[in-house]
Amino acid sequence: MIGKLNILHLAIVLGAAGCLLLARSEATGRSMRPLQIFATPSLALLTALLLLFFALTRLLSKEIAGGLLIVGFAVGAVRGSRIAIVVDQLWGRVRLRNGRYTVWVAMALMLAVGLEVSNALMGGIAFPYRIIPSAVAALCAGLLFGCAVAVEIRISTAPNDKHR
Repeated sequence: MIGKLNILHLAIVLGAAGCLLLARSEATGRSMRPLQIFATPSLALLTALLLLFFALTRLLSKEIAGGLLIVGFAVGAVRGSRIAIVVDQLWGRVRLRNGRYTVWVAMALMLAVGLEVSNALMGGIAFPYRIIPSAVAALCAGLLFGCAVAVEIRISTAPNDKHR
């Protein structure tokens, strides 16, 4: 055991790395099934919840993370309502024209995970600041979920792409 690392640290690193890999397919503009849009936010939410376990000893950690999750959801919903999408109603596929922001949000999540892991490697000396990674992860998860929900709502009413 190195520092104060445990199995949850491995889980959050794998979750953030998976989130980054899934966000890459959205950023390149690949077509996907509508439910695949929720893969990246689900992994980000799982990572944020695992990061919140590390900060549960702080008194306001749940309230701060919950508030940032709601703020992130609202901002993500606005972003999802404005993003350009191409929908093929016949094959049930959707493509995001400009999905590069998901990679940036996944990188911010990766940075938060790196901060938590480095804190654990140093023996937890930055204990008062342990809320920061969970707050950033909650904000990132809210951004991704809000955008995915808004895009999913727009898919049903979007016109069919005529340039297949």
